[in-house]
Amino acid sequence: MSSALVNRVLTQCALMSRKTEADYVAVLTAIKEKLNNPVVDNFVLDFKQGK
Repeated sequence: MSSALVNRVLTQCALMSRKTEADYVAVLTAIKEKLNNPVVDNFVLDFKQGK
């Protein structure tokens, strides 16, 4: 493998019963720690409202 940067698309899913700011911070912090503090160019959040 060369020393060139390798671009990867990582997908993470989290089931959340609440959608408070504190919950989002906790989930995103946990993901960041699990991925060993990656360099992120951008990200997308998506959710569906329950019935």
